[in-house]
Amino acid sequence: MNNTIFNGINIAKIANNLSKMLDVANKVIPLYNKVKPIINNAPTLNNILNIINSNDKNIDNNENKKGIISNKKVSNNLPTFFQ
Repeated sequence: MNNTIFNGINIAKIANNLSKMLDVANKVIPLYNKVKPIINNAPTLNNILNIINSNDKNIDNNENKKGIISNKKVSNNLPTFFQ
């Protein structure tokens, strides 16, 4: 028996393509489920970063008004990771 149903349609090709689509879906769906909370919380994260940045600017302005230099270097013979 020939596995061709209609002209040009081949069951083996359909099964092969269907298998490829299912493989892609099995990879994409878990990735989507992991990324979805990050995307949903993005506006909140943006608000938090804006608040932190505005507080940093206020602290720097207050220190400069008091005559305190905000870029102090401390010599404590410990390694410095952030400057």
